[in-house]
Amino acid sequence: MTNNYIIQISLLIIILACVLFFSLYKSNKNILFLSSFLIIYAIQSVTEGLVFYGGPVWLLAILFIHFNPLYYLAPALFYFSVRASLTDSMHLSKRDLLHLIPFLVILVAAIPYYFTGFSYKLELASGLMGNYDAYLDYGKLVVFNEHFNQFVRPVIFLGYMVASVVQAHRFLPKYRSAYGPVLKQYRFQLRSIYLAIVVFSIHAIVQLIVSIDYLFEPVLIQGLDHISFLLHVSGIMYLCIPFYIITQPRFLYGMPQLDNSLHTANDDSHRLTDGNGHHSDKQPKENHFSENENLIRLSEQIMAYLHAEKPYLNEKFSVLDICERLSVPRHHVQYCFNIIMNKSFSEMKNELRIQHAMELMKINSKNNLSIEGIGRQSGFASNSSFYTSFKEETGLTPSKWMELHAAASTETVTRQS
Repeated sequence: MTNNYIIQISLLIIILACVLFFSLYKSNKNILFLSSFLIIYAIQSVTEGLVFYGGPVWLLAILFIHFNPLYYLAPALFYFSVRASLTDSMHLSKRDLLHLIPFLVILVAAIPYYFTGFSYKLELASGLMGNYDAYLDYGKLVVFNEHFNQFVRPVIFLGYMVASVVQAHRFLPKYRSAYGPVLKQYRFQLRSIYLAIVVFSIHAIVQLIVSIDYLFEPVLIQGLDHISFLLHVSGIMYLCIPFYIITQPRFLYGMPQLDNSLHTANDDSHRLTDGNGHHSDKQPKENHFSENENLIRLSEQIMAYLHAEKPYLNEKFSVLDICERLSVPRHHVQYCFNIIMNKSFSEMKNELRIQHAMELMKINSKNNLSIEGIGRQSGFASNSSFYTSFKEETGLTPSKWMELHAAASTETVTRQS
């Protein structure tokens, strides 16, 4: 039962990591690093759970050693995730190839085992199942010895945690110069990163302590409670990561950073506007372009594009159209809507469509458009979505709004005459 519990937690981590990747990759490609890291950890956790508690022999035969190289790649993936979040870039340099060295060393050493017959692997897995001591001591080569791996991997992981802290420290000058919504996002992101570093560091330290204890007292340890405790607590800690991302969508905005070259002509005329097309009197500080100015300017460009070209009249209009038109990442556009403008993309899109529909209604007597036709011309895919959005925005149905507008217009004409 306990083994099933470990496997279920690990499978849930894999499922959630895959969901995060496939649903959020277009929004923020940094999720690739984090999802891969979580999946690799979950595979390692399943392997150790099978050895410690027992389970399907065939599954252990598949997992044992085959995935060992990836376990040495996981710390680098976490580091890449932190760096990409802090720099707002997934760019990998040639120097980053050095991070692959541990992975490649273990991969080369494991190649002979990959070509071993599966019957031998089943026999080996059967001998290791429920025998944690044999699992740690197995291997003719030191790279196969799981006790060596259990000792070295947390050391490497802690090294990457230190490197991640260094990356976060380098970001502090930019953090201190930020203000407004950008400062709030930076603060939230840094706290999330530091929290993850602390959690993973604690897990690595506990794993290292267990390995050191076994080094000085190599006795049977299946019954030791601290091994079981480590497996359960680490699984729950790692499980919290995808849940945290799902419940905290702000995490996906990362540290939005724009190049000043994005802003070209018409910057002076593109003052920040709201959904009604009114200009905001809010102005950023007068200095070099900070991230606040850059993101506010991007918000202005988004609104200028929406008002000038009215792409929202196309019922298939999506946030990707804005990304392609302005050549900016999706998570930057979503940040501008949700944080700078305080409206989601869907809210802004419906608001602009309703404004257009009301303009059509005002001249409806001349064009003889039906309410359904007005909804279609305003970008709504169906009558129901038009009626629902219109009532949410105005508190009235389209027909009732037209009646009140017609009555008000008649009263105005009567007074003037």
